[in-house]
Amino acid sequence: MDFSWSQNIDSVRDDTLVNWQSKDGTEFLAGINQLLGPKSYLEADFTFGDEHGYLSDPYRGVMPLLNFLQYNPQDAALIPENRPRNRTKEIFYIRYTQFISPLDGSAELSYRFFHDSYGIFGNTFEGTWHQNLGRHLVLSPGLRYYRQTAASFYYVLVPDYDNLPPYYSSDYRLSRFESFNISVDLTYKVIKQFYLDLAYSRYIMRGLDGITSQSAYPSANVFSFEGRIFF
Repeated sequence: MDFSWSQNIDSVRDDTLVNWQSKDGTEFLAGINQLLGPKSYLEADFTFGDEHGYLSDPYRGVMPLLNFLQYNPQDAALIPENRPRNRTKEIFYIRYTQFISPLDGSAELSYRFFHDSYGIFGNTFEGTWHQNLGRHLVLSPGLRYYRQTAASFYYVLVPDYDNLPPYYSSDYRLSRFESFNISVDLTYKVIKQFYLDLAYSRYIMRGLDGITSQSAYPSANVFSFEGRIFF
């Protein structure tokens, strides 16, 4: 069994970018790591987190649809977003690894469930294959799929400036969307304690609410190279 606890105590600038406010968070994790046999392994854990304080993004704003004078329609003015000052989250994660002797490789499958007090439900499915290529090289292609619902206070446009809802945000990361990540990683063992990694991934995000512009969702090609030393 594994147990862990973390505590963050931060001070952040609010939407005025002048005043400092507190932003604190606590997380508890409990999990198990179990060998199921000489060639299979199971990991499962549950995380509970609580954040409170200033949780809005000071660099993001919202555009009201009615009763808000826009002096320049080509460069519309925004009002600061307003998120709840408390957020709880629950995360369940499970991963299964199986080594397959005839192929000299292993399959790794995982699932992650996420829920928070914003009303977001998220599901992540991931699969990776680790293929040994001799004694020093490992090739690892992988695929990850994520899908979430929208936060209860997500708006593309706030309906009425004179009748604002209690909370509101136009952050696309709080909308209903799905994402794909296709990756390949090549690991070279120089010596027992030193490894080199070369990786490429293609990330694609797509909105699902039919309202948010698809241009708000990014895509990227990511290349990385790193060295790892074990002591």
